[in-house]
Amino acid sequence: MRRQHACCYVIAQMHGKICTKTKAAPRAASMRAPARRRAPSPDSASAAALPASAALRTLSARLEEAREEERTVLSRRVHDELGQMLTFLNFEISWLGERLSTLPDAEYADVTERLEGMSELVGTLTQTVRKVASELRPRVLDQFGLLAALEWQAREFESRYRIPCKVSASSKSIAVEGNVSTAIFRIFQEILTNVARHARATEVRAHLEENAGRIALVVHDNGRGFAADETPESLGILGMRERAMLLGGQLDVTPVLGEGTSVAASIPQAHPSNGNTRPIDRKKGSLSMSLNPSILDASTTRVAARCAH
Repeated sequence: MRRQHACCYVIAQMHGKICTKTKAAPRAASMRAPARRRAPSPDSASAAALPASAALRTLSARLEEAREEERTVLSRRVHDELGQMLTFLNFEISWLGERLSTLPDAEYADVTERLEGMSELVGTLTQTVRKVASELRPRVLDQFGLLAALEWQAREFESRYRIPCKVSASSKSIAVEGNVSTAIFRIFQEILTNVARHARATEVRAHLEENAGRIALVVHDNGRGFAADETPESLGILGMRERAMLLGGQLDVTPVLGEGTSVAASIPQAHPSNGNTRPIDRKKGSLSMSLNPSILDASTTRVAARCAH
């Protein structure tokens, strides 16, 4: 039987005696502590995350396109089908009103009053249907283009909030590709929503231009603004920035405390049709791509100058 301890004999002369000394043998190799694994370097981790980030952005772009297509179909059905039925119902009410002349005067007055109330209700419902259809997808965007849609949205904003909103353009014939047109329009809607909620502005000006193959929209309000180091990363701003990035663009928010805020969105006309986007430089907070900042700076300066006058 093998012992657990090996004997080491040490012969020494100690008072004429031979002494024996033992020591414990080292543990078996199987009992050794496991070697530590090296943690992956930050560079390799970030490199591995890039394909996943690109895939997520591609998926996000596809979902956004599908959402806009569904809005378009739903808007058309709401406007056409419900609108036609309400129009027909209003004609039927009018027809009944014309056939009431044979009734006695007492009954005629009562029935006529009810029919008039029904007609007013149908008219209100018709306006609501048109409003819902426009909010889902304004037909003017598909029929007359981006500039007309921006002007229509500005009028709607001015009518609802009593805040003057003016839209200008470098050219009346700016042709914008479908996805870019939709993204710019949705960004404009979100900007106006933020102005109405937070800016306390008395005037809003927007400028649309095409330069060097990019579509740039700059919106400036003369509201309270905020400090540059206090830029709020709200869901609205993040959503606008994501819309621009999905099409290879960027969005910048330039606040001036007490003087208002400028939001500049720039999106290239020609972008990859497959929805792929370039990786984001998290340190800079923008896309890792060659941009022309002079477009945004020049547009922001012109719009701010107009507001000053």
